[in-house]
Amino acid sequence: MVDFKQILTEDNTEPNTAFLNQLRNKLPEFFTKDKYDIDAEGNEVLVEAGGFDIQKFQDSLRKHNVNEITDGYTLNFVGKKYAELQTGKPTTTVVIPDVKHNEQPKNAQSENVFLTGNNLDVLKHLQRAYTNSIDVIYIDPPYNTGDDGFTYNDKFDLSDEDLRDTLNMSQDEIKKLRLLDGRSSHSAWLTFMYPRLRIAQQLLKDIGIIFVSIDENEYADTEMILSEIFGEMNLAGTIVWDKRNPKGDAKGISMQHEYIIAVTKNINVFSAAKDLKRSKKNAEAMLNKAKTLFKKVNTNFSLRDANAEFSNWIKKQEGFSGGERAYSKIDEHGNVYQAVSMTWPNNKQAPDDYFVPVIHPKTKKPTKIPEKGWRYPSETLKRMIQDDMVIFGEDETTIPRSKYLLSENMTEKVPSLYYNGSSGSSDLTKLGLTQTVFDNPKPVDLLKQLIESTTKNDEVILDFFAGSGTTAEAVMQLNAKDGGNRKWILNTLDEKISEKSAASATGYLTIDEISRERIKRSGEKIKKEHPELERFDDGFKHYYVKEIDANTIDKIVEFDPNSIQILTEDVVSEFAGNAVKLGEYYEKSDKDKINPKFAKVVDTGATGEDTILQTWLINDGYKLDIPVKTLELVHHNVHYVEDGAMAYIIDQFTQEDVEALLNLIGTQQLNVKTIIVFGYSFDFSTMTSLKNNVKTALDGVRVEVRY
Repeated sequence: MVDFKQILTEDNTEPNTAFLNQLRNKLPEFFTKDKYDIDAEGNEVLVEAGGFDIQKFQDSLRKHNVNEITDGYTLNFVGKKYAELQTGKPTTTVVIPDVKHNEQPKNAQSENVFLTGNNLDVLKHLQRAYTNSIDVIYIDPPYNTGDDGFTYNDKFDLSDEDLRDTLNMSQDEIKKLRLLDGRSSHSAWLTFMYPRLRIAQQLLKDIGIIFVSIDENEYADTEMILSEIFGEMNLAGTIVWDKRNPKGDAKGISMQHEYIIAVTKNINVFSAAKDLKRSKKNAEAMLNKAKTLFKKVNTNFSLRDANAEFSNWIKKQEGFSGGERAYSKIDEHGNVYQAVSMTWPNNKQAPDDYFVPVIHPKTKKPTKIPEKGWRYPSETLKRMIQDDMVIFGEDETTIPRSKYLLSENMTEKVPSLYYNGSSGSSDLTKLGLTQTVFDNPKPVDLLKQLIESTTKNDEVILDFFAGSGTTAEAVMQLNAKDGGNRKWILNTLDEKISEKSAASATGYLTIDEISRERIKRSGEKIKKEHPELERFDDGFKHYYVKEIDANTIDKIVEFDPNSIQILTEDVVSEFAGNAVKLGEYYEKSDKDKINPKFAKVVDTGATGEDTILQTWLINDGYKLDIPVKTLELVHHNVHYVEDGAMAYIIDQFTQEDVEALLNLIGTQQLNVKTIIVFGYSFDFSTMTSLKNNVKTALDGVRVEVRY
């Protein structure tokens, strides 16, 4: 949840904050309880956060015969401590919805998302709502070649004293850290990448995978940093992309290839559920046959009849392997599958999380658990059941088995060498975007192969170095090809385009403008090429992630919520998106000083209330497509999320509004358990009235005030 005043004035982030939060999410049983107390106003406040019980953890390791000491290595570089601190520091940015764009019918119904802003801030917002939610991440980060424009320019917002106290750094270490600013050394690049990859790892599902494009300049460092963050055992391999375009300025060997490093969140879970594979001809024939039979299923031709005919057809086929013949069943969705044991495959017994009971859907009793535990952890098993990937017996006495779908498993591995004659530049030319600033955009076919090898239908693909927007076009082309409903989330910086570039001459001022235009044009092109498509999502919702204005920060920091006063200034309007500044760069003024300039100022149509609400929602864990209802009371509005039982009050409320809201909740016309209030919009008497009335009249409802 976002309390702007607390973030700006009470940053208690430590270098291990992000790591401890990750441990708390994964291993809550090893943390002591948080301690709470009641303050003078009757609010429950956190007094002491629970800590990691290392003794309990070590006892558990010994109990399960796990050796705590293993060989390995760690990656150290100047700036690592600072990078770890950056990972856990809360962002001071807000999420401004591009209301004018998002209200267009095509975009209002879309599940795709485009975010403009610094990707570290964007990732921190996504972290609150999309942890364990992303299926595939593809990034094409700066290669740090010296001519790709990369310099480390993340804000160093800590004083030397803070660095000494917080990071225990020596004066020599601080000096080296300061030297990273504005430079493109290996250490600067690693400091830049580390927090972004740490958060990316948390966003991935257990069955998720990340692809990182890189060239020889940072290949070694990239593999090492990915090994440290994801674990060396989760490296899935490296694809060599032969561009057939050798560099002409090489001092030694002329390099004509780049690398794509693939890393999974959990290699065992990923391999069991997906793996990096592509279809074989036998599999395609089987799928086509099953599809034909499934279309015939009706009252006179049952699914059992379809299965019998399918099984007989397979027996007559020549050249099928034993593994292929095992896929002889058609399920009620038309999928071809085989049933596979879900027993823990290793010699040692599985961890406790692999012995969680599973309820039989018919008898409602716990099914028999394999002696050595399940093959999957409880959360993965739960998702498999929800996705109808588990086969239950007649009753709970039979151990369930998992479905291995033919479309995902009767395949061949993706090879380590990739070559395709198409180029990213020609892809843009086909869309009429010949004048761009992208020297080496990735070809759509390359991204299509990566995404197709790891997705099937409704997965979510994230790219937070979106550049020209190739990832979005690749996803849309795949959806048009196989009728899928994959969703994409793209993020790129509103970097100013050079005034000398051809793109600037055509009217584009920032990188993100070109990226969004490319997505719009490619969507229209795909629809024209596939008129048969009944549903096709080529729209997207757009948001700007921007720093809070300095004037607003002053008001927030100076405001005293404990004083009895009537606010004379409207803080809400300070967050309005009517003048979003894009493409920041620097020029010398007449007084020979370096001053910030902006390429463009846009009016998104977002009110301050829109911005505060959107920022609160995503940081309360609601995804960007969550339906939010707005109810007009007597004078002002209240926003609420039904599933989360949360109501948001941002605009100034009157006593009449308070009474109307409490009446709706009390009569159960609104299912609300938490009322979130923007403290700057209430005078003392109205706030007191709201708290007292909720406390006395609404059992189980609480008021949370944010500043």
